[in-house]
Amino acid sequence: MKKPEEIELDTKTLRFIVAIVDEGGLSRAAEALYLSQPALSRYLKRAEEALGTPVFYREHSGLTLTAAGKVFINGARSMLHLEQEALQQIQASRQDRSASVSIAAQSLFLPFLDKAAQGTFKEQYPSVTIKLTEQSGSQVRNLISNGTVDLGFFMGEPSETPYFSQECLFTSRLVFCAAPKTLERIPIQKEGFHLSHFAQEPMMMGLENTFLCKRQSRLFMEAGISSPNICARGRLRVLTDLLHLGYGNVILPQEAAAIPKERIFSFDPPELYSCMAAWCQGRPLTAPALAYLNAVKERIMDGEWTNAR
Repeated sequence: MKKPEEIELDTKTLRFIVAIVDEGGLSRAAEALYLSQPALSRYLKRAEEALGTPVFYREHSGLTLTAAGKVFINGARSMLHLEQEALQQIQASRQDRSASVSIAAQSLFLPFLDKAAQGTFKEQYPSVTIKLTEQSGSQVRNLISNGTVDLGFFMGEPSETPYFSQECLFTSRLVFCAAPKTLERIPIQKEGFHLSHFAQEPMMMGLENTFLCKRQSRLFMEAGISSPNICARGRLRVLTDLLHLGYGNVILPQEAAAIPKERIFSFDPPELYSCMAAWCQGRPLTAPALAYLNAVKERIMDGEWTNAR
């Protein structure tokens, strides 16, 4: 008998040979499979040649399984059963994906994305459920990469090399947001805004190794602040909440800085970030997910993101 690694049989051949056993002979199996008996005999012969041993004894009364044939048939049934289970799971997954669109996004984009599920998209897919959840930027990336969600939206850079498919939806700015007490101590009105003026002031920063934290750290380094006075770290939503409480200063997307304009300062040159849409590499978007993404892009083109700031 040949070594297992030398045997090559497709599932169609396995089904045909199992049918010979189940139907009780070549002629009945050929009829059930809508094949000619000679054609089915050729499949059987090729299988026996690949295995290097007979599957059946040829007797006047018909075909009888050999000892090797019994082992082969049991294995073939197991393989066909596994194939059927896999196909059923794939089909169920397709149906689930078609019935809903799962989305992970940073808090900055949630209100806008929630509106994108209305209007044209809802008319086109009235029965599709949008599952929109808030996650940190790094969590969004992980969920996209492993295929847990259909779509993800996060702050990033078009130049980054990800393990997923992505598209830049728009580009905006990061700004410096000052706490009220800080403005009382820093002579911004006279000297203009310079990040170096805030070297000793309490600073809030994003979680380590996140996109926002890396940008904040770079801006501090460029301003000559090697050891900023960090008073808090957190996700974007936490930082915005603390900002509104006047807890400290922070660098945020301008859309998240819902504070008086006199407390918001722009960098020169502008410090840009991009809103990225992404999905699992190698897994095409379902029709509803693609329609949702197009609805988001249409709203951006219509200026709804700008108007929402």
